Amino acid sequence: MPQNKNIIALILILIISVTVYANSLQNPFIWDDEGLVEKNHLIRNSSNFFEIFKTDLFYGCTETSAFYRPLQNITYLIDYQIGKLNPLGYHITNILLHSIGAFLFFLLLSKLSKDFFVSLAASLLFTCHPIATETVTYISGRADSMVLIFMLLSLIFYRSSSESHKKAKFQYLLSMLCFIFALLSKELAIVFPALIFLTDLAFPLSAEKNKSNLKKYLPFILITILYVATRAFFFLKGGSPDLGPPPAPFYSRILTFAYVVCLYLGMLVCPINLHMRRSIDDITTIFDISIFSSVVAIVLILILLIYCFRKNKLIFFSGFWFFVALLPQSGLFPINASIAEHFIYVSSIGYFIILTLILKKISYRKITYALLIILLSTYSFLTFQQNKTWKDPVAFYKRIIHFEPFSSIARSNLGNIYQAKRQYILAEIEYMQAYTINNTSFSILASLA
Repeated sequence: MPQNKNIIALILILIISVTVYANSLQNPFIWDDEGLVEKNHLIRNSSNFFEIFKTDLFYGCTETSAFYRPLQNITYLIDYQIGKLNPLGYHITNILLHSIGAFLFFLLLSKLSKDFFVSLAASLLFTCHPIATETVTYISGRADSMVLIFMLLSLIFYRSSSESHKKAKFQYLLSMLCFIFALLSKELAIVFPALIFLTDLAFPLSAEKNKSNLKKYLPFILITILYVATRAFFFLKGGSPDLGPPPAPFYSRILTFAYVVCLYLGMLVCPINLHMRRSIDDITTIFDISIFSSVVAIVLILILLIYCFRKNKLIFFSGFWFFVALLPQSGLFPINASIAEHFIYVSSIGYFIILTLILKKISYRKITYALLIILLSTYSFLTFQQNKTWKDPVAFYKRIIHFEPFSSIARSNLGNIYQAKRQYILAEIEYMQAYTINNTSFSILASLA
């Protein structure tokens, strides 16, 4: 019977995933796709397989970056060998990766909650929610799907190795291997040891096994330390790429993080006006009603989650999964952006579990199922519509500029498109606007020249 339920879940996930993302299959390459795919010489020849592991993500297009994600480039290499520069194959891969991640989410949640409805509903909501479009519709966004897949696989193998004596060592080794693959997919995976600990804390095994699990954490911690040290040496040796202006004081970053988390929750609850290249100024004072309210809200949420440790372990687990998975991209530690929709792709599964638990609390089953169908239908419709914004590069950048009028890179990229279409007057207007916003960019100056 459990096997039949798994098959049902897989079929439903595939049907919904393919349906809501079907209209993205004909979308063109856009933004970073140009560098990561179209101009990436490393993916043109399978003999570059090992070279990919020696270089950063954008090396193939003669740029430099602070991103070491060789498995992402390996997937592009495979896509290129099959379909060359036809975007269709790359989009199919993204949809498959998203579907696999959703199914693994279902399997893990089934193992932890022992509740088929919660597991299925949460995974289906994750599958069709429009917040994922920046990961699924955008070819360059697949690193988030990949890191989720390998972290979930690692966690599933880890729990299996702790729960049974049969093939325990082999499953544990598979868990470590998947963790390494997660690190090679995206830097976010460095929080995985904390997620293992969180899982064991919320869903403990026997006391004897929990003691042995403490020793099991060590290899994951050592792998993380080795990864961080290797990355630091690699980038310091080659000259660390510029990540932008100096980071704001830590106090400011905490305030900004609290405000951004509330924005993320708003996007999950009401996913409208989604767009790339979001920006937010560093927040320097708590004496603003929206900032103060955000800080109070986050503190209350954390207190409630701690309280749930005794009352409802699944809520405790889900809430802290959201925050822990978000930490590397929270802005608390300097990175290239403070906010982006794809930053909460992995974190969002915590939100969907809690949302499903709320639905299940409703006394009347018919109302629960009706609300679930309404949510699935609404999210699917919004995702289908959001995919259309990626279809036309001009409309895509105009949408960003509509919401982020001071985005110099969006205006510069729009200028590049106009120039390629020989619409030189429109191109010059966008370049001038971009230069007004950022007069230190060499690429914008070169475009104007």
